[in-house]
Amino acid sequence: MPRSAGSHEPGRLDVVIATRDGRLPLLRDALYSVAALTHAAVRAVVVVQSADPAHPGRVGELTRHLRGLVETRVVVVEDAGRTRGHLLNAGLDAAGGEFVCVLDDGDVLYPQFAAVLIGELTARPQLSAACGATVRCSGRLTAHGFVAEHKATWAPEPLDRIRLLLDGPLQPLAAVYRRADLAGAGIRFDESLEALEEWELLRRLCRRHEVASVPHPVAELRSARGAAGVAAEVEAVRERARAAILERAAGETLVLTEAELRTLASAAERERQALAAETARAAALAAELAAARLQLDSLRTSPVLRAYRGLRRTGLHRPLRAVYRLIQPRPADR
Repeated sequence: MPRSAGSHEPGRLDVVIATRDGRLPLLRDALYSVAALTHAAVRAVVVVQSADPAHPGRVGELTRHLRGLVETRVVVVEDAGRTRGHLLNAGLDAAGGEFVCVLDDGDVLYPQFAAVLIGELTARPQLSAACGATVRCSGRLTAHGFVAEHKATWAPEPLDRIRLLLDGPLQPLAAVYRRADLAGAGIRFDESLEALEEWELLRRLCRRHEVASVPHPVAELRSARGAAGVAAEVEAVRERARAAILERAAGETLVLTEAELRTLASAAERERQALAAETARAAALAAELAAARLQLDSLRTSPVLRAYRGLRRTGLHRPLRAVYRLIQPRPADR
């Protein structure tokens, strides 16, 4: 697919980091992770959303403290009620590198992040985005930063246009984009969504350009353990965003290539075979259950069971059991 031209700094990666009040220790961790990237040209674009007029100054002091480790640009969004999508768009506007990625202040990038994903984009010039595996990390917040308690790697499934366009958000995302392709297609983060903004951007990008995934862990997505009600509320927000994305996708015209149609037909056939296998298994279980019921009914109507029930009603089963125990040979007699 044709690639739009756009002015940029060749080779540079801009990492857009959205941050809010009270998260300076987390922002420091994120900036240190950007400083540790093995890529030659990296810049952090920190977008500050704050209701506290003093907070941008504290962020600026932190970035000055890290001067010499990582090049940083601070962008202040005045209205504290802006959505995350608005913050990320402000970061895109401030970015000037050939490549761009986004990061929350609670997450960190691994040193190989840029080498793996930009290496994939360099090796395959037809790609507009490359996604890597993520490590889901849960823990707790302290005055000195994040303390990890449990980690689990989430390897991305192979990305393709069909799944992105039809299934919507599938899994956690860590991606690098060619900034010129986003700008050339006029693609920005959806500021109306409550969550999953990056998945919606990737979905719209893949309508015009190719995207791919690599299985290497490249980032750590962190979440603090909290009350069950908070976790349920976050999941509800994600579900509303997913429903909005899929509802919007239902009204779009989708043009598939012949190869994609074959892939979709193959997936449908696999689903049909899986459904047929489950149906046959359910029928076999139903037959086994019917046979077990017949055996149970035959036991209920057996003469021996009727006789035992009669003995129980008369109380004669107790002396018969006592006699049975008396006539049984003792262990010493065996």
